[in-house]
Amino acid sequence: MRTLYLHGSSDHYGSAKVLLQILQVGDNAQHAHVILPHDGRLVSDLKSLGVPVTLLNMGVLRRKYLTPWGVMGRVVLWIYATIQLRQLIQRERIERVYVNSANVVIGSLLRNKNTPLIWHLHEIVEHPLILRNFLSFLLRRADLLIGVSKATCDHWSRCTGKKVKLVYNGINISSFQPTTYKLQPATTLGVLGRIQPWKGQHYMLEIMKTIHLQPTTHNLQLLISGSAFPGYEHLEQELMDKIHQMNLSQIVKFIGYTEDVPVFMSSIDLLVLPSVLPDPLPTVVLEAMAAGKPVLATAQGGALEMIEEHETGRFMPIGNVSVAVAILQEMISNPEKMKEMGQKGRMRVQALFSPDAFAKNWSAVTKAVPRGTTLRS
Repeated sequence: MRTLYLHGSSDHYGSAKVLLQILQVGDNAQHAHVILPHDGRLVSDLKSLGVPVTLLNMGVLRRKYLTPWGVMGRVVLWIYATIQLRQLIQRERIERVYVNSANVVIGSLLRNKNTPLIWHLHEIVEHPLILRNFLSFLLRRADLLIGVSKATCDHWSRCTGKKVKLVYNGINISSFQPTTYKLQPATTLGVLGRIQPWKGQHYMLEIMKTIHLQPTTHNLQLLISGSAFPGYEHLEQELMDKIHQMNLSQIVKFIGYTEDVPVFMSSIDLLVLPSVLPDPLPTVVLEAMAAGKPVLATAQGGALEMIEEHETGRFMPIGNVSVAVAILQEMISNPEKMKEMGQKGRMRVQALFSPDAFAKNWSAVTKAVPRGTTLRS
């Protein structure tokens, strides 16, 4: 089926990797046209698959635009982009529209009885309420809602009153080679992800500061990798300033965006996911497990479905530094247990989050969407 794919960025984070996987299922790439807001690595990845790409500012909705002037600017972009995309749909004889994430809101304006809408949800938006309610209103227009985790499905089902189908993301473990542990003389922790307040990088700094002030036999260092959305670059500078202000420059390194995730994973002993709001299904957790690394994550969102407590990793509370420090110290005190967790994590990814499992589940869910059909709970 000829499908128009809308995606809100051109980088190579989790949802972009999922889009590439979708296009490699069956003959999807042969019947695809992808819309991106700007140039970037994802453009070349798509072109290597033979997928045509159009660059168009779709007015992707982010929190910084939730002001009167910001909303007005978004509305102008939505009107212009909708006109352009409707012309493209007619010209390219598009039969279906797929939207990859909740912030590409113009997807709801493209749906009609002849062009069903599939909306793939990678977010859990709880606040502000005006944003959650606005997105819920738009999502009700979709013919099919797909969530990346049970937590995501439950959240949007409650908000929209519609059934949300679950399809876990997949990852190819062959790209990640498990490495031997090097916990002595230093233990390297890794935080990998978007630089955003809710991703918890600042919470992780508080944890490192507390450990740094305590007498310990462990020589710890932390690598933070990631980048901010365009227009939010100041968050990266704020993070670097915070590292300096907390006198952590000797043990915490911000290395910016990581192109080669397997290399990053091979350089660390333990991945930490310090998100302070629900993280739907963080791809980085799957990548760490595929690399045979244990994971320490805050007890929230999709991480609760990905990690088995005491088997493939541990959970720590949000906002309780002392407890988080105790759990982290307990983990690094037992390198053999960490190694065992990493091995079990790799097996868990292979069993539950493989590309084959994703392709099978994706095909089963999406092929059953006739035109004009709305799935409700």
